[in-house]
Amino acid sequence: MAKSTSSGVARGLWSFVLMACVAALLFASSISAAQSTDSASTDSAASVSAAQVERARKDALARQYYRDGDELYLKGDYEGALKAFQEAYKLSARPLLLFNIHNALERAGRFEEALDALNRYAPHAEGREYQSIVARIEMLERRVSDLRMEAEKRAATAAQREVSAAGEVAVDTESVVAEAPVVAEVPVVAE
Repeated sequence: MAKSTSSGVARGLWSFVLMACVAALLFASSISAAQSTDSASTDSAASVSAAQVERARKDALARQYYRDGDELYLKGDYEGALKAFQEAYKLSARPLLLFNIHNALERAGRFEEALDALNRYAPHAEGREYQSIVARIEMLERRVSDLRMEAEKRAATAAQREVSAAGEVAVDTESVVAEAPVVAEVPVVAE
């Protein structure tokens, strides 16, 4: 349980660092604005710093979603982890999160979606990692193909059962003949 205590301390530290960054950005922008005599450059500096503050806020929130997703993944809650990783990706658009999304989807048994996420991540992988990702994509493609074929077979079998249940029963003539009672031959007498 020491991990959750250190995790709480780490969160507190990140919050402090984030607030310090925001304060530094605000202080820097107020100094810049005070030194500027041109109102257009003042507006530009203020909007740049506002954008930086918003980016820092989104990054901090994305990191928190990532950490939550990581904890949920380790606990086996793959659907919960998936949602957290997706929220982190929406905020930061960091490609590596696509790999985490893929892992959560694959563990949740959502193979087609996992394949899609991995295909979206692949262009961002480099060197040996890229080769590993390509091999993993090929494996997932085979798995998805196998699952589709199994689903088609189950659908065909279910359709045959529905037809049989509707009154068009297929009769197994071999079992009917084998179960028929034996009738003794009766001699025909001519008169």
